[in-house]
Amino acid sequence: MVKIKAIDMKSYAKINLHLGVGSQRDDGFHSLQSIFARISLFDIIHVTIYESESLNVKVTGLDFLKIDGDDSLTKAAKLWCDATGVVASIAIDIKKNIPSEAGLGGGSSNAATVLLALQKMNPSVALPFDELLDIGASIGSDVPFFLFDTTFCYVTGRGEIVKPLYCKFDYRVHIVKPMEGISTKGAFKALDKIDRIDFYKEKDFLDYFKSGIDYWKKYFFNDFEKVISSQVLKSFKESNNLCMMSGSGSTCYEIINKNGVVTSICEDVEADSIYYFL
Repeated sequence: MVKIKAIDMKSYAKINLHLGVGSQRDDGFHSLQSIFARISLFDIIHVTIYESESLNVKVTGLDFLKIDGDDSLTKAAKLWCDATGVVASIAIDIKKNIPSEAGLGGGSSNAATVLLALQKMNPSVALPFDELLDIGASIGSDVPFFLFDTTFCYVTGRGEIVKPLYCKFDYRVHIVKPMEGISTKGAFKALDKIDRIDFYKEKDFLDYFKSGIDYWKKYFFNDFEKVISSQVLKSFKESNNLCMMSGSGSTCYEIINKNGVVTSICEDVEADSIYYFL
């Protein structure tokens, strides 16, 4: 095969600074109110396009997941090609650094990054951004967030309604991922059995966000912490830092001022690192 183009892209992780979960909707999804924050942890995705008379997509680097082609990267590439009419052989290789089943949005970020890579490699047939958002939302609720080039977004709907927030905070993020993962489906099922408070009014909520970490400590929470037990989170909560679970877990994080002290965690973990808001 004749190689046409190739590109390397960083695929960043996210944390939820807040995650309120509403009741289950008629379409089976749950309404959300959240602040997504992109952090400096990333996977590396290499996309190569070859000449071909038929559409083929091959993903390498995900063998450990044992999903055999049923992955977000393959879906993203095929949907983009269907929408643009591009016929080619696409090879996607990924170096994973973002842990799976962690609440860090790795799979969604990977899908968005493939879409952005294909857009960049094929500018003459690039899709309007609204169409790209629709494709992203059809792959997964978190995908649209990763299509925006901004650190923070206000996220509602089932996760597909995204409003960029242009703020800069000089905080560090200390992430700990326990060895066990959390089933998102199981977490939502458990959450549906308990009562939760109503969503904040948008203006009030965004004022809390813009006011910084002291307001985050007072007003932000993650509903999933009501149904998921985490020894790491309990250890974090003993500190004076802002501590929370991201998404439906199992990753926990604390946000630290520039000169703040990091909590010591004495437990087997996959990651125990400092990252930054981008």
